[in-house]
Amino acid sequence: MPDEEAVLRRRRQECWQLTPEERMERFFRLQEALFAMMSEKGWEHFHRRNHQKRRVSFHDGKWNKTSDIQTP
Repeated sequence: MPDEEAVLRRRRQECWQLTPEERMERFFRLQEALFAMMSEKGWEHFHRRNHQKRRVSFHDGKWNKTSDIQTP
């Protein structure tokens, strides 16, 4: 376990030394790799949840959430 903790600590330190642009680029690379490994069903589930979290409507000059999976 101590070795795993040391590896995680080192990775976090390396990541914090990156610029915001480098961190965003790293995020996109990791996300692309994840999407490449995802099954069709997994992709559909991800896409559905992602859109549910961000569903909004524009009414009377204001943006309002129409649904949020975090609320009942």
